[in-house]
Amino acid sequence: MDGNIFSNIRNSTRLSILRDFEAVLGGVFIGLASFLMRAVLGGIPMDIMSLILMAFNPVAWLILVFGATGFFLFQKALHGGEVSVVMPIMMGFDIIIPILMAVFFLGETIGPIKDIGLILVIVGVFLLAKK
Repeated sequence: MDGNIFSNIRNSTRLSILRDFEAVLGGVFIGLASFLMRAVLGGIPMDIMSLILMAFNPVAWLILVFGATGFFLFQKALHGGEVSVVMPIMMGFDIIIPILMAVFFLGETIGPIKDIGLILVIVGVFLLAKK
């Protein structure tokens, strides 16, 4: 077998889309972890006793699972992709998800300037993904 066949398969468009999807999912999972951390654990003081009690909080374990899953998906996307594409896609969704969840679930409001910024982030992520 020719070694070029494998390099062609690895660089195919289908795998590129999958790699971008891994970056998107990584950002979504890290964004979910950020949202849960703020929504559920935001009011807990950071002293030693609270940190010990947090080990028994199921939401803290869920945050850990979401964060670790997002990190591993991000690493997988980086393994096969360009940092200049994967990183902004992942970070864009890491920003978008907590904002949208806070608006829909916590009733937070964002002003017109922040709306424009959020739209610019979304457009930038999709333009990078399109490449």
